[in-house]
Amino acid sequence: MTFDRSSLADQFSTLGGILKHQADKLNDKVAFEFFDSDGKHSEITYHDLYQRAQGLAILLKRENIEYLQRALLLYPPGIDLIVAFFACFLAGIIAVPAYPPANSALIKKLELVLNDATPSIVLSNNAIIHEFKKLNLLKRLTKVDVINHLVQRYLPMTSELTILNLENIKWLVTDKVSKFPTEEIEEIVKPNDIAFIQYTSGSTSTPKGVMISHKNLLENITNILRGFSADENSLPCFWLPPYHDMGLIGGILSPLCCGVKSILMSPIDFLKSPFFWLNIVSKYKATISGGPNFCYEYCLRKVTDEQLSQLDLRHWKLAFNGAEPIRKDTLDRFYEKFKSTGFRRESFYPCYGLAESTVFVSGADTNIGFESITLNRSEFANSKIVIASNNDNNKIDLISSGKFFETVKIVNPADCTR
Repeated sequence: MTFDRSSLADQFSTLGGILKHQADKLNDKVAFEFFDSDGKHSEITYHDLYQRAQGLAILLKRENIEYLQRALLLYPPGIDLIVAFFACFLAGIIAVPAYPPANSALIKKLELVLNDATPSIVLSNNAIIHEFKKLNLLKRLTKVDVINHLVQRYLPMTSELTILNLENIKWLVTDKVSKFPTEEIEEIVKPNDIAFIQYTSGSTSTPKGVMISHKNLLENITNILRGFSADENSLPCFWLPPYHDMGLIGGILSPLCCGVKSILMSPIDFLKSPFFWLNIVSKYKATISGGPNFCYEYCLRKVTDEQLSQLDLRHWKLAFNGAEPIRKDTLDRFYEKFKSTGFRRESFYPCYGLAESTVFVSGADTNIGFESITLNRSEFANSKIVIASNNDNNKIDLISSGKFFETVKIVNPADCTR
């Protein structure tokens, strides 16, 4: 199964339409398998994902969440978040994924998202409510005089569906719905409708909400599948956060459009132990995985020789590297350390993207590894390209991020001329 640039956009109008097609076609095939370091494991088939997402979409409509209103999604990584995403896609409600707050920086970002996105409802689960109570965050999000009543009403979860009003925002606890509606949902979503709002990382400025349409997603996912040479034999494995472009579009939406299973895990488990990630790649023979340059550097620091001897990475065909500067030294050392596991230098796949372009902009050719150039650092700082000599002690290695899959123009930053 191969993909040309127009294949998804020609066949489908929305992500909900693709899910329905895959559910009819693939039925009981596992769509997502989620692992955590505590040994817990969950999975969901294409059929069950569609049924649960459709049922939740109908519940949203029954709660009078209107077309193109916004829903804040607050979940830990896992199946519940995926169901909520597709429910929004099917219902024509704009999803606004957010990191569940665990520290002051994430609390501040959540407040920014709430003020900027002005959601009509929050979709979440019981685990997040317990975290909110533990961190005393409910007081930050609503009036103090109603807190005790809300917490007492919220935590027992005795009813089939619990809705909370925090000032003007409803809360819907999706993992406590014992039975979802089964009627077919009316298809009202259009290709140019906003599917979700993804907030930029905030690495260079205050995070900003980028409006991503279904058409944006279909076009960009097609480019990802082409760029990654994905087919029905691909098996992706992602630890990246599912609230943002690489983890969400790369690890969840793209595999579903390809009709394959995607293996997922929490970024927290990766940070606890990068070996946990590599061991899943090894054990399940994942073919596509990766992350920012730091994750390869992290593996170099943390994976022991004893752990190394347990890995078999021969099936890892595409090890993508993007989202931050790619360092040749990191790739060279990663290959030298992990080549004994069967990891191939040709598996490296440098790429570049940004939230404002959905995610994917450029990527290398597959199965060639990476290309680099060594320049004089001082000249490069002055926007001049000068190849460094062998005895040059002031040099910098640059990695090619491949060819463009989106339209890109290179302009003079001073006057914006091409």
